[in-house]
Amino acid sequence: GLLLGFCALALVSWQSVTLNRRRSISLVSLGASVAAAVSTQYYGVLVLLPLAVGEGVLSLIRRRFDIAVWAALAVSIVPLALQLPLIRAGASYSSAFWSPPQWVNVPDFYTDLLTPAIVPIAFILVLGGIYSMMAGSDQGDAGTSTPRVLPWHEVAAAGGFIIIPVVCVVLAKVSTGAFVNRYAIPAVIGFAVLVGSATAFRRSAALRLVIAVSLTGWFLLSQAREFIEPTGFSMPVSQAQVNRATEWLANRDRDLPVVVADAQTFAVLSHYGSGEVKSRIVYLADPDLALKHLGHDSVERGMLDLLRPWFHMNVVEFEPYMAAHSRFLVYGNFVRLSFLNWLVPELHARGWRTELLNRAGDNLLLVAYRDHGATRAAHHAPPASSPAPVPAQ
Repeated sequence: GLLLGFCALALVSWQSVTLNRRRSISLVSLGASVAAAVSTQYYGVLVLLPLAVGEGVLSLIRRRFDIAVWAALAVSIVPLALQLPLIRAGASYSSAFWSPPQWVNVPDFYTDLLTPAIVPIAFILVLGGIYSMMAGSDQGDAGTSTPRVLPWHEVAAAGGFIIIPVVCVVLAKVSTGAFVNRYAIPAVIGFAVLVGSATAFRRSAALRLVIAVSLTGWFLLSQAREFIEPTGFSMPVSQAQVNRATEWLANRDRDLPVVVADAQTFAVLSHYGSGEVKSRIVYLADPDLALKHLGHDSVERGMLDLLRPWFHMNVVEFEPYMAAHSRFLVYGNFVRLSFLNWLVPELHARGWRTELLNRAGDNLLLVAYRDHGATRAAHHAPPASSPAPVPAQ
């Protein structure tokens, strides 16, 4: 949200500069907003792409460079120099990041972004077509006033925003090793600018009002649907999920610790869980085992490097804990967050047994115990055939 807001502010500031509206303030706002975007997320530096493209086109049109704009853009990336130690430290996580880039991320991004808008877009297109047919004979009236078309340099800037996901994926492939759709969220701005400036919908103030009401109404309707029955996208953590852990653990083997199988559920319960839950839960971290079973270790390293020392959560190393315990409860999200769960496969690989105690939604509660003759060290043991927990074997 911050990244999207700062990038939008940067575009508006640049537009104000090109229109000579409060030029000095707009230049300061341009530099500050880009600097804020860069400081919010490292991919925020890509906001320079649409601004540079737009300014470049404007320079060609005017046949002169606006030195002040280019200086503001250059100064805005100074925070990257200050953050260089963090960048270098973070680079060590890129080799085994939990979300490595793939070329299919490019079409997937645009699909995820635009699919929810299919219904209102179809409605607007139909509405525009009907209006064009009904008002076609009036287009030549002398009293008709058509708003100006979007200037070419602003069209170029909007196009620059739209291709940010492509640049993000390429950059992730060759350098950062990490891509998630939200990193490229400023692309929303480009689509909004071009759709909002479409000439077919600028002929009538009444038509623009209907379109605005339609979009707002669809947004409110979709949010009402999410409020009534939240999905994993709009509300990945619900109060019911937090309460579930409390209910299941209230009278269940109070002498046993509760090992949370996935990092996200552990972080949520560490913050929102009841006092009893917080006192019993523990997360077992081991980057090598995570890499072995999941193919990435960045989450595990984050648990050890960030959540334990900075937020004082009960994160402990896997091997010492296993050596000291022969029985404990296991709780977590084993469906939607299965890509974060390596614990149960490793327990099975070591000969441990797991029994299902409760199940609701994506959450499972298991009891895990060491089988007679189970090995204690299985770093080189083959991974379990299935990550899903099963009843006693």
